[in-house]
Amino acid sequence: SGRRWHHPASCDRPQRGLPEVPLHHMRHGAASLHIQAGVDIAVISKRLGHSGISLTSDTYGHLIETVDKTAAEAAATVVPCRLRWGIKPRSPANP
Repeated sequence: SGRRWHHPASCDRPQRGLPEVPLHHMRHGAASLHIQAGVDIAVISKRLGHSGISLTSDTYGHLIETVDKTAAEAAATVVPCRLRWGIKPRSPANP
């Protein structure tokens, strides 16, 4: 029908100086925020009503890769440098 749905609270949007945001854009925004928050992709896929995880992964894969890299970097900060580089820790008896 081409009619746009508007939430009743958006009636005063122009007076508040807020831009008109299509519902589909809000949907993408919500999915992106869920990915950034580390929500499991299966949960996001289900919430979006996708037929499978592959659709969600194909659509938001670029964001998932960014979050994955950030997670790997965060994990690396808690691993001692000696272990990261394969250097065995010294024993107290044999420094």
